[in-house]
Amino acid sequence: MENADIDTMRKVTVIIWSIWCARNDLVWNNEPFIANQIWHQAEGWIRSWQEAQEKKKALLPTAKNEQGHLSFGLRCFVDAALFENHGLAGYGAIVHNKENQYVGARAGTRICCMYPYLAELWAIKEALS
Repeated sequence: MENADIDTMRKVTVIIWSIWCARNDLVWNNEPFIANQIWHQAEGWIRSWQEAQEKKKALLPTAKNEQGHLSFGLRCFVDAALFENHGLAGYGAIVHNKENQYVGARAGTRICCMYPYLAELWAIKEALS
């Protein structure tokens, strides 16, 4: 993989992620999978990601900071956790300004299904609310 281009690396990463998701569905939900389904799921995710990147280019500011990174002014860090014994999901979010100073934080729990990716999406939604 040392000589692979960035597109190849992205595709391999998404395929591995698709295999991991299929494995989790088999282990946790007893849902068997077909290799073809994994491939089509990975292709769909790659297409969705590429479309999102195109849309993002039109929306992103062009101002860059001294490190050459795009400057948005605020950064929000979000994480979620599942508490399966209690049927709850929890989240935490913290916001820093461009000087890396604390601006605010938020945390909460709710009754939620036990799918990690849904918990992460819920955490992001709550952080942005």
